[in-house]
Amino acid sequence: MAIPVGRMSKESEPAHSGSAGRGKIDPIAIADAALGELLGGVLPTFAISLSDNGLIIPSPDGVPVCEGRLVDIGSGMELCVPSEYQRIIDAWQSVCATGLGTAFIHLRADPSELIPLHFIDARHRFGTYLLVFRSRVTLIARDESVQAAFRPRLCVLERDRTGAVVAADNAATTILGWSRAELIGKNTLHLTHPDDRTRVVASWMECLSRPQCEQRGLVRYRHRDGHYLWFETAHDNLLANPAVGRIISQMIDVTDRMEAIEAQRAQAQLLRQITEALPVGILQMDAQRHVVHRNERLGAILGVANATAFDDQFALLRRADREALRAALDALGDDDFMPDIEVVVEHPNGERRCSIGLRKLTAHDGTATGAIACVADVTDSARLRDELKKRATRDKLTQCFNRAAILELLAGTLRAIPAVYHGLAVLFVDLDGFKQINDTYGHAAGDDVLRRAAQRISHGVRPHDVVGRLGGDEFLIVCPDTETPQSARAIALRLDAALSQPITIGGTTITQSSSIGVAWTAQAIDPDALVARADAAMYQAKRAKRGPVVTEASIP
Repeated sequence: MAIPVGRMSKESEPAHSGSAGRGKIDPIAIADAALGELLGGVLPTFAISLSDNGLIIPSPDGVPVCEGRLVDIGSGMELCVPSEYQRIIDAWQSVCATGLGTAFIHLRADPSELIPLHFIDARHRFGTYLLVFRSRVTLIARDESVQAAFRPRLCVLERDRTGAVVAADNAATTILGWSRAELIGKNTLHLTHPDDRTRVVASWMECLSRPQCEQRGLVRYRHRDGHYLWFETAHDNLLANPAVGRIISQMIDVTDRMEAIEAQRAQAQLLRQITEALPVGILQMDAQRHVVHRNERLGAILGVANATAFDDQFALLRRADREALRAALDALGDDDFMPDIEVVVEHPNGERRCSIGLRKLTAHDGTATGAIACVADVTDSARLRDELKKRATRDKLTQCFNRAAILELLAGTLRAIPAVYHGLAVLFVDLDGFKQINDTYGHAAGDDVLRRAAQRISHGVRPHDVVGRLGGDEFLIVCPDTETPQSARAIALRLDAALSQPITIGGTTITQSSSIGVAWTAQAIDPDALVARADAAMYQAKRAKRGPVVTEASIP
C-alpha cells in the first residue's frame, strides 16, 4: 500500500484530515510502503520515533536515518501552528485505532508550506510509532515559546527519611534542568531558596512526624541555570508502608502563577517583601466573587473546604473581621493592592489567627477580572509578636506601660490635638511614704503595694485612659479627650479616693495615701513640658495635703 506524499496545495487539502481509511489494515505493509515511498523522494525526509503516548523518543536501531534534522522537539504538536493542533490529535487517534493517520498542517518553521504528516504504527518492526514527513526545511529546532507551552508542570521525586532523592521521573529532570545523576543521593535543601529553607525544614519535620499524612507547601527550587522556580509541593509520607518505604513528593510548577501575582504587586508598589506575604492558602475569585480556584490548604486554614462564593469561603471569620475583609475587597482600586490584614478564624479545631492579602486581577485593557486572596496561618508568630510587644512596652511588676512606652504614647496623643481630641490631661501620681513601707515591711511588701496601687489606678480611670509607671512609686496617666480641667480633676479625685483605701499585707493593715498633680491642655504642646507641669502640681499637692492639684498648661 503506497501512501501519497509530497507537497500539496491548499486547494487540494481534504475537508477532514486525520483518518487513514476503513477496514483491516496490515501494519507491516503500511510501515514498509510508507518508508519506501517517503525515503525515496527529492525533498528532505524526517522519520521520527514516537512513544505510546505520542512523545518523540530516540530512534531504535533499524529506523532509517532521515535527511532532515530535529533539535529538541518534544512532540508532533510542536511542528504545526496552534490552530491546527486538532488535526494532530485526530491523526494520532487514527493511528492508534487503525495503524495509520495523516494530518495536513502548516509547519511552524515555515507557515507557507502545507505538508502531510504520516503517523505509522511500526511497533511490530521497530517497537515504536513513526512520524514521517517531507519538507524543504532541512532543520526544525525548538521554539522557546512553544517549548514553554508544552513543557511539563508536574513532576515526582522519591526521597528517603533523610530527604535524599532516591528516584526522579523524566519531568523532574526536564523542569529543574538537573540530570538524574545530579539529583539522586542529594538532599534538595541545597537547591532551596535561602528565604524558604527554615520553612521547608519545618515542613519536612512535620511530614516525618505524621506517617501517611500529606504535607503541602510553597517553595522555590533553583534550576540548573541558576534561576528559581516556584513549586506547590505535596509530600506523602509512605515510609511506614513496606511496599514503598519512601516519601513521595509531587511537585507542581506554579512559577507562572506566582510571577503573575508578583507582577500585580510590583505595579501596586510592594508594601512587604515576598517572604512577608508568601501565601499558604490561595484563592482566586472572579469579578462576581465566585471561587475560581483554591488550593487544598486554604480549606484547612479557614475551616471551609468546598465553598463556591467568597463570603462562604470566609464564613468562619469573626464577624468584625469578615466585614473588614469585605470592605477591603470593595476598596480595591487603581492601586491594585492592599496591605495584609490580620483576622481571627473561629475554626472548628480552635481559634486561629490568619494574615490575608488581596490582589486585584485585571485584563489587558485594565478591566478588573477578579482578585487573588493569599491566606497564611500566623497563629504562632502572632502570639510570639504579641508577647514580645508586651514585654517591650509593659512594666514587668505592675503590667502598666513602662516609662518609654507611656511617654511615647503621650507624644503621639498630643499630636492629635485639636484634630482628634479637644483636650488632654496627664495625672502624675506619687505614693506617699513608700520608702518607709519598704524599710519597715521589706521590698516584697513594697512590690505588693505597687501592684495593688496599679490595679486601683487602672480600675479608677476611664476605659480609654492609659496608665504607665515612670519608675519607683511614680505613675503617669494619659487621659485623652478630656475637655476641661474640671473633668481632669474628677478623674484625679476618684484615684485619690481609691488609693486611700487600706491595704492588708501579711496580716498588717497599711493606710496608703498619694499625691496627685494634674496638667491639662487644649494645645499640642511639648510632652516633656506637660509632664513637668503635672510633676510640679504633684509636689504642690504633697505639700498642701488637700487633694489633687490641677494646673492648666496652655503654653505652646
